[in-house]
Amino acid sequence: METVTAQNLYRQPWSKNDNPNGWVEITTDCNMACPGCYRGCDRPDNPAQHFPLEEVKDIIRSMKRIRNCQSIVLSGGEPLLHPYLGQIVSFIRGLGMDPIIFTNGELLSEALLGDLKKKGLTGLVIRVDSLRVNRRKKEPELDGLRQKYADLVHRVGGLTLGYTCVIDRDNLPEVPGVVRWAQKNHNKVSVMVLILKRQIVFDQNSHYVLDTGIELPDLTDELLRGLPGLQFSSFLGSEKEASRIKWLQAYWVAKNNRLIGYAPPKFIELGQNYHHFMKGTYTYIMKRKNYNFSFLKILMLSLVVKDFRKNILRRYFQESFRNIYRPGTKATMQLINIVCPPGFVNGERDLCDACPDAILYNGKLEPSCMLEEIIRHGKLVSMKEKDVMKAY
Repeated sequence: METVTAQNLYRQPWSKNDNPNGWVEITTDCNMACPGCYRGCDRPDNPAQHFPLEEVKDIIRSMKRIRNCQSIVLSGGEPLLHPYLGQIVSFIRGLGMDPIIFTNGELLSEALLGDLKKKGLTGLVIRVDSLRVNRRKKEPELDGLRQKYADLVHRVGGLTLGYTCVIDRDNLPEVPGVVRWAQKNHNKVSVMVLILKRQIVFDQNSHYVLDTGIELPDLTDELLRGLPGLQFSSFLGSEKEASRIKWLQAYWVAKNNRLIGYAPPKFIELGQNYHHFMKGTYTYIMKRKNYNFSFLKILMLSLVVKDFRKNILRRYFQESFRNIYRPGTKATMQLINIVCPPGFVNGERDLCDACPDAILYNGKLEPSCMLEEIIRHGKLVSMKEKDVMKAY
């Protein structure tokens, strides 16, 4: 299997202070207890609280000033539980940014989504995977739940929809099927985030436990076997090691439930530079309309991006003529984003360079996936510390 390296990929241009995303956690309360929760919501000693509205607004203002964000992700806990969620969404939109909600989906309804859309919601990302329910179901059995949410969001209309899927060795072979489901629903689903399960968790005494998780090559090999021809285009690197990939992304264009081509690195470079030139910010999760690809848009891109001209434009025509008497669905772009949790390089924690999911904690940007460690122990653990136990 071909090894995926950073050599021929576009390195996303994000930095600490010029970043597309601001991560804001508005509550530690949750209606689920997913194993290994980043915020410890699966632990009995997790203090459940909603952060005050004015405090949340202050954090959002600071994120806009420090990060130059295009979007603000509202997370938790479960953000749909927050009593002032609608006001927070309106506040973000009023500052000219895109509000995105990360949720487990359990509290979603058409009425709630319609109200949040009126207040300026751009989209939501829903976690659906077998690990959150202790593998009582396998990934294919959860496609019905994914479809339920996709149909719900599609009925409301105009909202970007993404999914997260947390992966360990147990559900790894089923992940290509999750991606294929998303491809078949390209007119409803824009983003699929695949998150490798973190290696550092806690026992009930708050000791560090080193779990034997999977690495990026394990997942890319599985994806390339299950999705022949898959092409990655962009990445984020590591703070500790320049050649290490921490985020890995592939973009493709589909029409009528058929893949018609992958977007090359040059397209991502062009898109980021154009967005920054026009809007003053970089982009990650966009408005739903920006994922639609009309014939004119594909034609214009074909004039400046060779791979669009050689592959996507030709296959767009083929697919259109195949359904000449039925318009079919629009051509749309989808993003698959693989996120690697902090591992270790020479015994030290390996964090994402220019992490888009950094959270403001005690006046300092910290990786949101590591906040539980920082809160409980005041620092990130290294492999040299005695608190790390080889377990599991």
